[in-house]
Amino acid sequence: MVQDKAATQEHAATQAVAPRRRSETWHRLVFALILAFLLLVIVLLPFALGSLMGYVLRPQSNRVYSLLGAGASPDPSHVRLHLDVLSVDEWGRSVQIRVSGNHICEQRCQFSDQVVFVASPESGDLAEGLPPSDSVDLPSSGSRATQTITLPVVGQPVLFPFDTYRLGLGVMLHRVAADGSSQDLSENDARGRLFLSMQTHVSRAIMHDPAPESAQALGLETPGSEYVGTWAVTFERPAYLKILTILLVLLVVVAASYAVFLRPLAELVINAGALVLGVWGIRSILLGSSPPNGTLVDIALSMVIFFLLIAIATRALSFHRSRGDVRLRRRKPASPADDEP
Repeated sequence: MVQDKAATQEHAATQAVAPRRRSETWHRLVFALILAFLLLVIVLLPFALGSLMGYVLRPQSNRVYSLLGAGASPDPSHVRLHLDVLSVDEWGRSVQIRVSGNHICEQRCQFSDQVVFVASPESGDLAEGLPPSDSVDLPSSGSRATQTITLPVVGQPVLFPFDTYRLGLGVMLHRVAADGSSQDLSENDARGRLFLSMQTHVSRAIMHDPAPESAQALGLETPGSEYVGTWAVTFERPAYLKILTILLVLLVVVAASYAVFLRPLAELVINAGALVLGVWGIRSILLGSSPPNGTLVDIALSMVIFFLLIAIATRALSFHRSRGDVRLRRRKPASPADDEP
């Protein structure tokens, strides 16, 4: 009888320990996942802060790229134009550019100039007709001209924040005589006659240096077209936005998972609306329309939310560490002196 009673007590103790061990294993697994994520944050955060400081302290709007005419001596009759990229419409697949400049004639000119901007179509060689284009007329009087043109870009906005947009830009220079006849100038003929520069004011996007490309590579080659220059202009998101997006999404996943799996059902039902609004708020921060989502205020508020979610993840890490009985330090073996009375 005594042996049977002892066996029964031992079996009951074993049955009680098993659920506790399973619970500790679960908490240790969650602890490991949160710890790995926080280590990822520690690794990526310096890169994000470095990119953010560069974006704020060295804005791209201060950079001007010379496309044509750098180092060339201007002819008595020449055109000076500046391209200012104002915005990229991701879903409209277009870029808006403000063109400003004038036609300078040291003596009275008997002709005017027309500069034509041609862009690569998204469908490439599959589309019929000439590539999309827009033109700016510059009279011989030397008066200033300012015009906003819209050209197509190629990109996939669904890949945000890893979406890139490419503008395949070709420039043609037409010399229009008083009788209306037009002459296309070649690249050599346009040297010293057309000076072209470019800069960008697009928010939350980095414009790489315009890279010279052949008209054939850009899909701009058409019969009878004479380009004075062709470039590939690429826009992408800054590094800080990519890192911040990844970390915020993962932090929201951690917070939502904690609420769904570890909170009582009654409390979860009550706070479900706040959880949904919180997730939608993160979506608005990352994808909200611009402006003003590129201002310092928006960046500061994004960082506040980021650190709030980091604090939640840290507390969840501490919670699972205690519940999972995780010991980060090995216990020191007892020394013989400790055993002496």
